[in-house]
Amino acid sequence: MARILVALVFFACQAGAQGLPNFTGVWKLNPDKSRVVGRKMPDLLMRVDHWETSIRQRVLVKGPPEVFNTLSFVVGSGEIPGQLDGMPARTRARWEATSLALDISFGVGDKVRKYSEKWSLAADGQSLISNRFQEGREELQVYDRAPPEAAAEFQRPERTAAEAYKNIRILKISAANLIGAMVGYQVGLGVGCDHCHVSNTCPATPAIGMR
Repeated sequence: MARILVALVFFACQAGAQGLPNFTGVWKLNPDKSRVVGRKMPDLLMRVDHWETSIRQRVLVKGPPEVFNTLSFVVGSGEIPGQLDGMPARTRARWEATSLALDISFGVGDKVRKYSEKWSLAADGQSLISNRFQEGREELQVYDRAPPEAAAEFQRPERTAAEAYKNIRILKISAANLIGAMVGYQVGLGVGCDHCHVSNTCPATPAIGMR
């Protein structure tokens, strides 16, 4: 009897796991279905590789500037270290019913920012819906499943900072790491952007999704 009970519990758990959505695919942000606050909707493509409890999210912001960012999540584990916009990041993931809840923090020193997302799939599996929460505001991002050929966008080499931004001559880093480098200088020197840059010329922070 005990063995039968254990087997029933196992198969019930398996059935529950199989009922959870898999977000694997290439997704394109649909601005007509999305709702953001105080920002321009970017041209954004997202690739998600989802293997059971492991998820890798790669985002291409087409810009200008064009920037790649990658984050990894492990469902049900502790915080996972990573990098976002060239800055140290921490991620955490968990299931809430059939929605995937993601918590992300990133930054250096006292310049740490946090946001969370809750992903779900549309009934037909053709749209990924992300409810984003940051700094007291809620936004809706809807991604439509992109055609298979869109995956080729993620095979291209990542652009350098000099290719993506104007007036970069010395820094030999990727475009995705430029903002992190600038923030590191700010924290290290205890100054703001305008210590080195003319006011209103600091590059806008690229986005994972939109921040």
